[in-house]
Amino acid sequence: MKPVTENLVLNFETLGHLANTEPFYKWNSTWTRTVQDAITIILLSQFLGSSSLFTLEQLGEVLHTPVNLKNQDAFHITIEEYLLAIVSMIDELVRYARNCVTLGDYRMPLVISRFAKEVLAGFQILNLKNDIVRRRSDGLKYKVR
Repeated sequence: MKPVTENLVLNFETLGHLANTEPFYKWNSTWTRTVQDAITIILLSQFLGSSSLFTLEQLGEVLHTPVNLKNQDAFHITIEEYLLAIVSMIDELVRYARNCVTLGDYRMPLVISRFAKEVLAGFQILNLKNDIVRRRSDGLKYKVR
């Protein structure tokens, strides 16, 4: 994970430097999906290595990028990007669990199942509006099954 993380950190620093010359939300839609994918890679690597999840703040420390800036117009990782990356990570873990069973590893799917149920419980506590985070998190119910 070390080389991947180092490359992602460099890319985030470069993007942050370039993006800070313009208003954040003017161009945010240009890179938000790529940022979500990068976060998914880091979260997935962390989970597969230690069966734990980075918090948003820990993720910001890993990527050397500010998180959830409310009063500043600067490049940062938004809560929405983080939450959508978690949902994408669960999607990939569900696929991985099927492959584990096929290969005879019956422990990992149980770990993934327990983790996915905890994530689903966390999403159900949130009061989400009818937006992309709500629609993507609603799909977690079917992934947990």
